[in-house]
Amino acid sequence: MAKEKEKKPEKKIISADIYLESPGTFSTIFRKMGFGYGLSVDMLRQLLSHQRARMLHIIRTQKPGSIYLLAKALGRDFKAVKKDVQLLKKFYVIDLVEEKYKGRKKLKPVLKATGLQVNLTF
Repeated sequence: MAKEKEKKPEKKIISADIYLESPGTFSTIFRKMGFGYGLSVDMLRQLLSHQRARMLHIIRTQKPGSIYLLAKALGRDFKAVKKDVQLLKKFYVIDLVEEKYKGRKKLKPVLKATGLQVNLTF
């Protein structure tokens, strides 16, 4: 039997274009798969925190089976991690997959995007 060639995961990049409208103000267009989504600079700043970057790394490398296991891997409070997960889900960076385990439902965080591209135009 010939070995099957391993498939590379499909890249899904989220793009945020930030334009300088007038002195001191920004207008942002957030695009995901061709659809626009309004995003402020403050929201982008929230999205790009060190804690969320660590979270995305853990999701990608360790693939935790639930939000609880993600919080445990990060050494953070469950409520704080759940809030961050909801924010990342809002911006299509991750998705929550419902799974059943011993009769209980759990939400498994999975990456939906593989990158974030930010373009700043003056």
